[in-house]
Amino acid sequence: MLPTHFRSLCWSAHTCNYSQADVYIGIAPGGEDALLRQMYPPLALATYPGRELPITQAGANSELVPLRLYALRSPEACSVEQLGDDGSVDGFHRVKLHFRLPSRPRAADPALSPILIARPVPPVVAFLITLGLSIDDERNFFEHIVADFLDHSWSSLPRLLREVGCAEPSEA
Repeated sequence: MLPTHFRSLCWSAHTCNYSQADVYIGIAPGGEDALLRQMYPPLALATYPGRELPITQAGANSELVPLRLYALRSPEACSVEQLGDDGSVDGFHRVKLHFRLPSRPRAADPALSPILIARPVPPVVAFLITLGLSIDDERNFFEHIVADFLDHSWSSLPRLLREVGCAEPSEA
């Protein structure tokens, strides 16, 4: 069950446009991704298989971080605060995603509980979220991204997104 002190989550992200939809990429605190999955049913938040990818922080060795892939199908679940286009990712605008957690979260799936407990919570997770794609388009998008991304690092994700048709928000 979700701790009662959580009423919303806020993640920093970079955004681009893809086929009349929005794409968000960023890094979030580990464990908060599990809260999102617990809060929203699959009709509101679809989860696609991700993988681990190397992320290098300034002056540090690369570290493997889980990549979470989500299709947010319920626009009212999240508001987007525009922060401008002066972010560190070329061609992407900075935003904050404010997830509104429902007052009555869905019950945790007992079949998943042992899996969640058995795995340690990573300090951070990388995420890619789409908002506004049809179910067929989101499946094609995630299958294409994951297939192209398997041998790449986090730093190459913006280039891969541009190759599949993501455009700077002002250009879309």
